[in-house]
Amino acid sequence: MNRYVAAFITGIATLAITSTASATVLIAKNLADLTLEAESIVAGTIERVWAEASDRGVDTFAELRVESRVKGARDESLVRIKTPGGSLGELDVEVPSAPRFSVGDEVFLFLGSDLSEPTNVIGWEQGTFSIENGMVVEAGMPLRAFVRRIQAILENGSH
Repeated sequence: MNRYVAAFITGIATLAITSTASATVLIAKNLADLTLEAESIVAGTIERVWAEASDRGVDTFAELRVESRVKGARDESLVRIKTPGGSLGELDVEVPSAPRFSVGDEVFLFLGSDLSEPTNVIGWEQGTFSIENGMVVEAGMPLRAFVRRIQAILENGSH
């Protein structure tokens, strides 16, 4: 195949994927929204990350070793998370606001569906919090205080 034709086809495919991905609109969610909408709320460490081809182009999967649970999550010790976009070979699909994980990340997540299948993060980046040295970075507070705040929301059952 002529390299110009190949470049044209690649450009059209990239444009189609980018157009689809950039059309995503997220509704702002506060901590109460995330807490009440999540099926499971867990903290742990990302152990594995990989990408697979999908109908949107690429989806990225991450496995989280669950170290603590605040809501749901049954007795799952390993949770598989699916996010849109990622890199697969030469294909790189960037989806704004989709969380990105790396092996070794310590995270606190608000998760959607049943954990027996790959689940999503509620609010994408909004439902993803980094943990460093016992602190929830985005909230600017110790993990224990963050968990207590979530537990209070669950007890009240409202915003």
